[in-house]
Amino acid sequence: MNKICVSGSGTDQSKSIEMVALLGQIALMCANLKVIRFSKCCLVPCIADIFNANPSLFRIIFLKCKAHGAYPVTYSERAVLRDLDVQACELTASCANYFGELASRIVNDITDRTIIRHLVKPSVHLVRLDICSVSIADLNLIEIVQNCPHISALGIPSRNLLTDKSVQFAVQHLRLKMLDVGKTQFTDALLHAIVEYCPTLEVLLLERTGTFTFKAIANVVRKCPNIHTIGLGWAGAQPDLFARIVAPTFSNITTLILLRDLKYNTVLLA
Repeated sequence: MNKICVSGSGTDQSKSIEMVALLGQIALMCANLKVIRFSKCCLVPCIADIFNANPSLFRIIFLKCKAHGAYPVTYSERAVLRDLDVQACELTASCANYFGELASRIVNDITDRTIIRHLVKPSVHLVRLDICSVSIADLNLIEIVQNCPHISALGIPSRNLLTDKSVQFAVQHLRLKMLDVGKTQFTDALLHAIVEYCPTLEVLLLERTGTFTFKAIANVVRKCPNIHTIGLGWAGAQPDLFARIVAPTFSNITTLILLRDLKYNTVLLA
């Protein structure tokens, strides 16, 4: 058995402790346990024991969960979560801090900026961060970048309060291989920063292409030779300009993703 799903323990902490104790006994017998999914659960600190006892565990999913209590401040050096997926949860700072330190990849659907900071500080293992559903400000993103210098893949919020300033800071201080700026309103200044500071970029997703000029997009593709995947908001309003300015730079692009109305169409280029 490599996956356990726990659902519907509600808000009763005593029952949750009993449930986690039983789950711990089961987990100890599962040497190949890879994934645990908690749905609508009351999270209690003893779930940390399950993780520490299973270094093979690489993904934990929290869906509509509520955390209680103080979580450990120390953890097993052998244990590193490859994927922490937090969706619509009410986490305590200590819970977020505990699991955040362990994770190499965090996907969030949380609007509490304080919890976001605990999820990524001091997240020594973090290399992938997707915060596309989170509303944060420039100072929050700058703090994340300062505390997580190993991030190589970054998903920027669509519901954002961000300006070019903070994302340029991220581009300048991180060795990014993937950048997803979603439906944000950034300008050519961001693309110029990518060319100057991030020539190793491999994947670039620009859903709201209309805020950038085709010339700047073409320049990024031309000056960043490692880019093999690019996602663009559909440029149907100016197909001639797109074909004349951007398309000729696609000689090294293997995957083109056309994004429109949240429907993704992937074109594999031979």
